[in-house]
Amino acid sequence: MLEGVFADKGDHSGWRTDLINNQLFVGDLAEHTWSLYSANGAAIVTKQAWPGNSDSKFAGYNAAAGISYFLEYHSGKASIAAYPVH
Repeated sequence: MLEGVFADKGDHSGWRTDLINNQLFVGDLAEHTWSLYSANGAAIVTKQAWPGNSDSKFAGYNAAAGISYFLEYHSGKASIAAYPVH
């Protein structure tokens, strides 16, 4: 995972990237959005709202169903949440 975080008056900015299933997840920490790219750089999904105020971790994307999956932590418990992609 590559990660760049910059401080701007106490707010986080920068990006978080993960390579999962030959797809590159790019999360914008300032805008709380995420995009997904194929191994050849083609955009699969762009500028989606990042669940959990950018605290959740991308777990995967089902293109046929148009669903993204994120690992979330609440009260010390982990769960996988599904979100429609617009």
